[in-house]
Amino acid sequence: MNISISKKIYFGMDVFNVVINKINTFIWGTPFIILLVVTSVILMLKLKFSVFDIIKGITSKNVEENGGNRRITNFSALTSVLAGTLGTGNITGIAVAILTGGVGSLFWMFVSGIVSIIISYTENFIVMLYRKRDSKLGYFGGTMYVLDDVLGKRNLAILFALVVVVSTLTSGTMTQANSLSELVNSSTNIPKKTVGVILAVITAYVVFGGKYRIAKLSSIVIPICSLTYIALCTGVLVKNYNSIFGGIKEIISVAFGAKQMIGGVVGLGINKVIGKGFSIGVFSNEAGMGTAPMFTAAVENKDIHKAASVASMSVVIDTLFLCMLTGVTIISTGKYNILNPGEMLNSVFGELAFGKLLLNICMIFFVLATIPCLEYYAEQAIRYLTKRNLAIYLFRILYIVGIYLGSIAYSSMVWDLSGIFSALMTLPNIYMIYACMDDVIHARKMRVNNKF
Repeated sequence: MNISISKKIYFGMDVFNVVINKINTFIWGTPFIILLVVTSVILMLKLKFSVFDIIKGITSKNVEENGGNRRITNFSALTSVLAGTLGTGNITGIAVAILTGGVGSLFWMFVSGIVSIIISYTENFIVMLYRKRDSKLGYFGGTMYVLDDVLGKRNLAILFALVVVVSTLTSGTMTQANSLSELVNSSTNIPKKTVGVILAVITAYVVFGGKYRIAKLSSIVIPICSLTYIALCTGVLVKNYNSIFGGIKEIISVAFGAKQMIGGVVGLGINKVIGKGFSIGVFSNEAGMGTAPMFTAAVENKDIHKAASVASMSVVIDTLFLCMLTGVTIISTGKYNILNPGEMLNSVFGELAFGKLLLNICMIFFVLATIPCLEYYAEQAIRYLTKRNLAIYLFRILYIVGIYLGSIAYSSMVWDLSGIFSALMTLPNIYMIYACMDDVIHARKMRVNNKF
């Protein structure tokens, strides 16, 4: 009787997994990708934007307000945004992209990164332009406030905020917890349930400390772990240097359909390869989703252009550099046909002495920095929906429970869910960008004329 019920449960989960996969594939089809590319091109032309704008913005002098020790700087905001993606998006996410979309998806992920820079800059600029200030909370803002207060689209604002909350509670927590539990379990045989419990307890300590504790943790952990991870990738690439150019050629060949053996999957359509690359790319860098600007809005800096420029650097660091570094590292070893993401990564970095150990340590700290950051996004959405602090505390409890559930969930289902919610958050945000484009153009002109 119990065996029969168990079989039914697993069958039901398999069916649900297939349905979620088909929905994600449909959403990330040609029309949605065209929307992102066209939006990027229009913004570049209308704003007369180039990469030099970002460089100038980052190197310009800070105009920060005095917030004492409890303030969010440009650097801590950037590391907090990076914390929301590093470790899962650009490490485990790459392994998942290769397994489900093939090695060619790495090329389209790179393209999505280029497309996303200007989108990231614009969304952060708009939210900074219309952010608010509270005597207790400091600066705050987000896409939902712009949609409601500036554009008068309250229903769309509520929808966006609800999607942020649900996304964070499901795919947001699950991708982080699942990535870590898969990796640790495959390298140490520690049960996924145990990993989930430990992660939930540590997260509880951080999230109940608020945004300042999150920012402080991120500003310490992210730089150290990023440098360590880059060193690991460099070590693997040096060991397999003869395969680097062959691997890059393989990525490009598959990306354009010249070769149909893709990540162990024969005959995968080029549309799915492109869709998977863009899907993981957007999830990885969060550009266009409207989440990163929530942390940028908290920056104690009067220079909107500088804050937006620094924020858009997360796309360059995350997708154009670290994601592609991970991808080429995996391909160079030839181990991209291992069907479990955690096992694939442990096998790749296991080529180095202490490689698996250092990878697992980096992932642990990446996830510990990531999960509280994502919770902050949901917390801002809840504050928009209701002013009651009780709702915040109840969500934190549900969030911590979700971490445990995510640690034992299906890996492929978790990533398909993240793709669906990424798209659902992106659509209202893209509408905001188009609706406020003239405001951005005017504000940039005012800044050039030293009137803003």
